[in-house]
Amino acid sequence: MGPVGNKHVTFERIVSASPLGDQYERPYLFMNVKEGQGIIQYPESKKFKRQDIALKRPNQLALGTINNPAMGTLYNLKEFIHDWKFYNSFNVANEKIRKSVPTEQEPILQEDAGNLSSVLHYLLLEYPDQFDELKQYLKYMVPGFRDLTVKARGGPGEVIAFWREEGMDYDLSLADLSDGILRLICWITLCLHPQPPALMCIDEPDQGVHPRTLPILAGLFEKACERTQIILATHSSYFLVNFHLSRLAVLRKQENNIVFIKPYTSRILLSNLEDFGQDEIELMHRNDELEVLL
Repeated sequence: MGPVGNKHVTFERIVSASPLGDQYERPYLFMNVKEGQGIIQYPESKKFKRQDIALKRPNQLALGTINNPAMGTLYNLKEFIHDWKFYNSFNVANEKIRKSVPTEQEPILQEDAGNLSSVLHYLLLEYPDQFDELKQYLKYMVPGFRDLTVKARGGPGEVIAFWREEGMDYDLSLADLSDGILRLICWITLCLHPQPPALMCIDEPDQGVHPRTLPILAGLFEKACERTQIILATHSSYFLVNFHLSRLAVLRKQENNIVFIKPYTSRILLSNLEDFGQDEIELMHRNDELEVLL
């Protein structure tokens, strides 16, 4: 889709990170575009084609205009990236979640999570083991939880999830649940989905959920990483320490750039942890010492 806002894309290049086989002696250039003009190379013919690309918005990517399946690599790359998902705790549309929604075929949780009931309905019917696992996690994380199901409600073909807990003689719909519980269900559903996106970026999944759930939530994300790529951003020191040091990265602004730093490569940090233990990371993160050491 391109960068957020009205930022202008002036330059775009797509090149393989390494040779794609014996037929290429060096990394292969697929696209080189500047200000909407440039060259596109067709791997099948190994020929360059000069092409003017009509961009409808200043922040649009030239790759997003590739609609010809014959342009194999570029078309497949566009489709691959298009399936990436970006979630933000503060953009979860709680009011949409609280309403009945149409059922879908093989749904993936939308970036505002508005189709949560549809995804739960899909898991209930097609992947009952994953749905049962979701309920088990809710039992561990939410005291008093008893059951979760999905029922037909609203208009034709619409469903909404229902929740049962101790102390209540009737079922609660998602409309009755707190924002924190809704977010918790969203993150568990994402982690257990049998066909997750190839990349999921989630901003501050720790926000709005009870601190006691964070260790289990971290374990769920770790488990999901066996099937897909997940990038989490957090400011929570407590959430941070639930991940192995090798999983952590620090982003630091430096000389007009963003520097990506892996803490486990710092000898000073490793020495400190040997002396004071792994819990020292939480204290160092709260006191802003972690970035200084790196």
